[in-house]
Amino acid sequence: MNLECLFQPITIRGKTIKNRIVQPGQGTGFGHLDGRISERHIEFHRTKARGGVGLIIFEHTGIDRTGNVIPLMEPLIDHDRFIPPLARLAEVVHEHGTALFFQLGHGGRRSIYSPLFYLLPHVPGLERLAVSLPKYFPGAYARLFGSAWRFARQPKGPSAGPPSWGFRKHGQVFEHISKARPQALTQDEISHLIRKHGEAARRVKAIGGDGVEVYCCHGYLLNQFYSPLLNQRTDEYGGGLEGRARFTLEVIREVRRVAGEDLVISLRLNGADFVDGGATLADAKAMAAWAEDAGADVINVTAGLYGSYPFMIPPMADAPGAFVPLAEAIKQSVRIPVMGGIRVVDPVHAESLLRNGQVDLVIMGRALLADPEMPNKAQAGRFDEIRTCIGCNQCLEISEGLEGGIHCLVNPQLGAEGRLRVTPAEKKRTVVVGGGPAGMTAAEVLARRGHEVILFEKGQLGGRLQLMAQVPGNGETRTFLDFMKKELERLNVTVRREDASVAKIRVLNPHTVIVAAGARPSLPPWHAQVRCLSMDEAVAGNGADKKLVVWGDDLYCLSVSLYLSQLGKDVIAVELPRFFPLDVMEVTASALYLRIKLAERGVEIVRDCTVSDAVRGNVTLSNGRVLSNVDAVVVCKLRRDGALAKKLRAEGIRTHTIGDARWPRKSLPAACEAFELAARL
Repeated sequence: MNLECLFQPITIRGKTIKNRIVQPGQGTGFGHLDGRISERHIEFHRTKARGGVGLIIFEHTGIDRTGNVIPLMEPLIDHDRFIPPLARLAEVVHEHGTALFFQLGHGGRRSIYSPLFYLLPHVPGLERLAVSLPKYFPGAYARLFGSAWRFARQPKGPSAGPPSWGFRKHGQVFEHISKARPQALTQDEISHLIRKHGEAARRVKAIGGDGVEVYCCHGYLLNQFYSPLLNQRTDEYGGGLEGRARFTLEVIREVRRVAGEDLVISLRLNGADFVDGGATLADAKAMAAWAEDAGADVINVTAGLYGSYPFMIPPMADAPGAFVPLAEAIKQSVRIPVMGGIRVVDPVHAESLLRNGQVDLVIMGRALLADPEMPNKAQAGRFDEIRTCIGCNQCLEISEGLEGGIHCLVNPQLGAEGRLRVTPAEKKRTVVVGGGPAGMTAAEVLARRGHEVILFEKGQLGGRLQLMAQVPGNGETRTFLDFMKKELERLNVTVRREDASVAKIRVLNPHTVIVAAGARPSLPPWHAQVRCLSMDEAVAGNGADKKLVVWGDDLYCLSVSLYLSQLGKDVIAVELPRFFPLDVMEVTASALYLRIKLAERGVEIVRDCTVSDAVRGNVTLSNGRVLSNVDAVVVCKLRRDGALAKKLRAEGIRTHTIGDARWPRKSLPAACEAFELAARL
């Protein structure tokens, strides 16, 4: 495939971008508690630049520490002490010919700020604890994050008002919730924040950045002023669109005044808020034209708020390039280049968008998380080697993975690029038991390092991901599974389609055994008093059961409920209480999509509840409700299965346990754990 347009350079205000592939600003959670970037940031972006991306837009960077949305996790640029580490980042990115912009913004009414937060980095050992909490103690992490609101100052935005906004669909309310009621900014405070944007731009010049991106989207401060839903002011910064746009335009003018001709100015703009009463495409077209007149050089089109539907970060169920029509419409209103895309994961698709004149640069954020080498592979025609993002959105759940920050199921090395490398090793025979995400990842990495790998899997490769792939909207999971199967074949991994046993493994005389055999159903005390089905049994069978209670952890519970409802079953979903009651990322992840689809089908969801008892068709919930005439309960709870590993260790065989066999959880942390072990063996 000829990708001539995708790899054609473009020059904007004297800055040449070597191709049209853009990594947008993506929050990573890699930073230090005091707002400094870390070595993980450096290696993360070094890998991207080396992989051939044309433009990197560094993640949302606070112009003022009072505007942090997630305390202690967002980079800052509100003081000159942040210049040296960011200058090193610019140097690393520029070594590979990649341009670098810095995204500047403020959380406004979504901010959580307290001076106490910025004393914490000076407490010995606290930073290590903060990194460890999400991994080892998710409940404690949730409570710590929840308590942050208690110490926070009252946030400020365009208007005083209720702390939440959202939408209603099929009788359910989905919303972004803050516990603090925001105050309105004064005009003096607005002027102060405009100056802070200019000061940040001065620092970007000192850093050696190529441009800045003004952030007017996703419910952050400038978007709050721009949106009629959130801006109820009656002064010059409110009212009609011209008043609501004033703050953003004054920021652009101030940045241009400070930057002169040295920096490109990008405006990241919501093409639509996707909530009733929010900003519309017509608003965005006018705003883009005014921004061009104010000094903007490029418009980066996105959409949505936290709590909007469609989602601001579309899941795999949404079509690739969901926001391209918005970018295409805005492109008709301006003379400057327009970036767009969102979930464009295929370079051939990206090429078609450019050829058709729909956008001038293509946003390929999650595609570059899944495979930082994608640009180089595409340019060389190595399409079969590209690890394709499947839109599972597990990367958004920053408490998952090897340590704090974002990670990726398809690319479990993400976030550990400088710490974990796939290096050649002395060839040894390794047996892997289990062909789920953890087992396949371990086998692949070991084989890439040169080991002889024998994988036992009696069923289909993929484990419970095969089950999830059958759920409506989850079809792209098969893309990942098919890629991994081909990789194992290419790397000459021996796959034995049979049960593993101590006797079979002992005959092979392996150096190491990795048990990734998954988990088994966790049957409740009352399981003998009612018909109970495991997830696998429920999905695989076509029994006569009509009324089913599906009970367990959210994604499994909701996915199985949707699958069974589409088979015509009468389903009630009972979700267990969650570790993280605030669930700040749910608004962009798969669970909300599933809830909406279940609501469309009329399926009742009972949240934060458990099944306390069941006897002969009567199921009693922990809230006291009794469900009658139930044919079966589908148990979506798992427990680890350590029997084989225990027997192997008793035989003196070197054995490691990973994935659900060690601790049942989502596929992403299991794959990350497998990668780390295989990279270290």
